[in-house]
Amino acid sequence: MNVRQTTFEITNSELVTTLSFSLKLIPQSPEDIDLFSGGLAERPLRDSLVGPTFHCLLSEEFKRLRDGDRFFFTHGGGGMAWLFSSEETLATLRRRNLGDILCSVTPGLDAVTENVFRRGAGVLHCADAAGIDFEALARDAEEAIELVGEELFRK
Repeated sequence: MNVRQTTFEITNSELVTTLSFSLKLIPQSPEDIDLFSGGLAERPLRDSLVGPTFHCLLSEEFKRLRDGDRFFFTHGGGGMAWLFSSEETLATLRRRNLGDILCSVTPGLDAVTENVFRRGAGVLHCADAAGIDFEALARDAEEAIELVGEELFRK
């Protein structure tokens, strides 16, 4: 989506008033405002900490990270989804979110927001975070290695 602002007429409620007024004083054209300053000037989307520009950039980056990771567990075919063959293991992986992972890997962390990407989301107490059954993952991996051989993992 290519939307180009050509004037400083601020009819859009997405811009934060004080910062957008300051941006009108300095540059000669809206095209002179750099991406970061303009992104900071936007009003956050509902239940978000960032405006539409940063939301788009972050969403696209996370999508590309996931789609570009050949080992991501949901990728079929050339991916590694076959490694986690049992429905139990796949259900465990799908149930976890970033809050669960943060609780697992951060010593002393008691709680996070249920959805770490949303402002105002409920609280997830780390004691209640979805765990992961590493024994089931190991069993699935062992079965996969027996089926295809260790050579595949050495590439």
